[in-house]
Amino acid sequence: VASIPADGASALTNAAAMAGNIALIDRGAVTFATKIKNAQNAGAVAVIIAQNAANADAMPILMGGDAAVTGITIPGVMISKSDGDALKALIASPTGLTVKYGTDESTTLGKADVNTTTLFSAAVSTPGLYPMRLINFEGGGGASVEWYSIDDTGVRHLINDPNDPFALQSYSAVSSGTSISLSMVNGSVVIQFSGILQSSPTLSGFTDVPGATSPYTVPAGSPGRMFFRARP
Repeated sequence: VASIPADGASALTNAAAMAGNIALIDRGAVTFATKIKNAQNAGAVAVIIAQNAANADAMPILMGGDAAVTGITIPGVMISKSDGDALKALIASPTGLTVKYGTDESTTLGKADVNTTTLFSAAVSTPGLYPMRLINFEGGGGASVEWYSIDDTGVRHLINDPNDPFALQSYSAVSSGTSISLSMVNGSVVIQFSGILQSSPTLSGFTDVPGATSPYTVPAGSPGRMFFRARP
């Protein structure tokens, strides 16, 4: 529910609509603690504060305030102005908007709050396509973020490096209608796929495998390393 007033600087006048819901409040005018406390007094169960500047530097920031002093007992987060505008449009739409909060059920591979290189390990036990994201929050000072894999010789390979044949590839979207999975049968690799099977000795330059049908078997002892993927 969008707060009235929009900046939450004073007691909310739409407390009846706010009760039991999540408040959407614009940044500005007063402290974050004041905004969240006003929403809490109106019966809100959580607060989303939308950044109020559209420039490139106006990313969500760490909101200051002492919950123990102000008596705040509900959670509050900040989002960008563009995301705030999108939520406002949904609130005003015929379908409305539902927001949930709680424990993050996604898998966290690693996190760090240091200014030195920090490495994390991950094991992929089942072939497949895994959505991943990298989030960086810079509170002050210099920072840099790189996303790469490290091979067994200690060499780093940036994700999606077009000049590195060993770089892992990532995709922002996946075409529908294709799938691929691998299994071992009597020492051979059996590939189940839909669409058209492609192969390449590196992670670039994929070509169609002539006449390949699913399941496709790569005999045991086949020379060299080969990568496979499926395309529509």
